[in-house]
Amino acid sequence: MTHMQHTRLAIAFTALASLASAQSFNVDVGDNTILFPPPIDTYGGAAGQTGHWTPSVHPYNTALANLNGSPSPAITSSTSSASYSYFPSTLTGEDRNFMVDIQDLPAIGGPWSWTFTNLQNGSYALYTYAWAPENNGNQTRVQVAISSDPPQDIGGFWSGSPHVAGVTYALHHFSVTNGTLVVQAEGLAGHDGSINGFQFVFLGSTVSYCTAKVNSLGCLPSLGATGSSSATAGSGFVLSGTNVRNNKAGLVIYTNGGRAAVVFQGGFRCINTPVRRSIALNSGGAPLPANDCTGVYSLDMNAFAIGSLGGIPAAYLTQPGTLVDAQCWGRDPGFPFPNNSTLTQGLEFTVGP
Repeated sequence: MTHMQHTRLAIAFTALASLASAQSFNVDVGDNTILFPPPIDTYGGAAGQTGHWTPSVHPYNTALANLNGSPSPAITSSTSSASYSYFPSTLTGEDRNFMVDIQDLPAIGGPWSWTFTNLQNGSYALYTYAWAPENNGNQTRVQVAISSDPPQDIGGFWSGSPHVAGVTYALHHFSVTNGTLVVQAEGLAGHDGSINGFQFVFLGSTVSYCTAKVNSLGCLPSLGATGSSSATAGSGFVLSGTNVRNNKAGLVIYTNGGRAAVVFQGGFRCINTPVRRSIALNSGGAPLPANDCTGVYSLDMNAFAIGSLGGIPAAYLTQPGTLVDAQCWGRDPGFPFPNNSTLTQGLEFTVGP
C-alpha cells in the first residue's frame, strides 16, 4: 500500500469517526468546573455513552462538542442562569464531579427552559439529569413537549452509580424535524429544581430505500414513520403504509437481516431473510363499495415489540442498537394471482433504548 493510500484511509477513518459522534452529546451543567470538572471521557452515565463531556456554565449559552471532542453546530441556551454546588455531598469520583455542581431552577418564575438548536434531524433518546444534590427527596419535573414519553418527576435518595430512572434522570424519546428541541423543568412543592446535565443519544433517521410497487389503481404506496423507536417506551413509533387500496388486509414484514431488492409478486421484496410478520392489519379508508387509495396500514412498532398488540414479535425488537428493515405488504385484487398484492418501499431504522 502506498503512502498516499495510507493517507486516504486515515482521512476516511477520521471522517467516519467524526460522523459517528456528530449527533450525540454529553453535557455537564454547572459553574464550578475547578472543584467539580466535567466527568472523564470513560464515564458513560445512565446512557452508557462514553466520550467527551461538554461543560455548560453560566449563562448556559454553550456550543456543544461531539463525543470525540470536535466542534459541532449545536448550541444551547437556558432561561435560568442560577447555579450552586453542594459541598457536603457523600458522592465520590465522577459522580461527584457531575451531580453536585448544578444549575438552580428557582421555585418562583418557572417552568424554566433549555433550548437546543442546530441539532441534526432524526430520532433521539434524551437523558436529563435533574437530581437535587441535597439528596433529601426534592423533585424536579422534566417535560419534552414533542416526546411521546410523559413529564417525569425526578428526585430521591441516591448514593452513587448506577444511575436510577426517576431518581437521577428522566428519559424522553422524540424526533427532531426542524433542528430544535426545547426541554422544560421546574421544582415541585415550592422547592427549587435542579439540572445536572444531559446526554443526547442519536438513534438515527429512518431511511427509505428500494422501490414500491404501483398498485392496480395506479397509486404508489409509501411506508413512513412518526415518533422514535424504543425498546422500552411501549408506544410512540408508528409505521404507516399510505396510498394503498382501501379496506384490504395487510401486515408489516420486517427483518434484522438487512436490505434486499428481490423480485416478488410483481414488485420487490425490500427486506432480506429471515422475514418476520406483524399482526394482521386492515387498511381502512373510504367505505366499500368505493375502490380508491385512501387506505393506511398503521402499526405502532414499540407497542408490537413488547407484545401488547398480540402476535409473536421478534426478540431483537427490544434490543437497543438493532438495525431493522421493514416493508408493508397487502392485498390488491386488481392484479391476477400470484401478483395480487401491494408492496411499499423499504424503511430502515435502529431500535432505541
